[in-house]
Amino acid sequence: ESAAEEAVKELENLTLAVDEEIEVSAELITYLLSQHSDILSKIKDDNPDVFINVLAKITRIHMRGHPAKVSKAKSDFHSVQVVSKTRTLTGREVAIVVGKTGSTINSISDKHSVVIQVS
Repeated sequence: ESAAEEAVKELENLTLAVDEEIEVSAELITYLLSQHSDILSKIKDDNPDVFINVLAKITRIHMRGHPAKVSKAKSDFHSVQVVSKTRTLTGREVAIVVGKTGSTINSISDKHSVVIQVS
């Protein structure tokens, strides 16, 4: 492509850009922002022409870009399935699961790409 064609393409992307927000669950926000989840990075990498901002406090994701590209990014977010399981632990079990300085829980989270919350 010539420099002029590239410039026109870039201008079209700017002028045709749309702003959209989607509402998502708090569980999805937690999962996306977890240090053990690479889903957000993957979606951003798969949609490089879309600005993506996760608004954690209001459980929304803001996107800006060409309508077709924003539509694909929205689809990518809607396709993420978050499965939540709960198990009650005794005080002793909490210590075992967390491990010394969080090493056990972090190792399990990294190994399985999951978020583990202990409360």
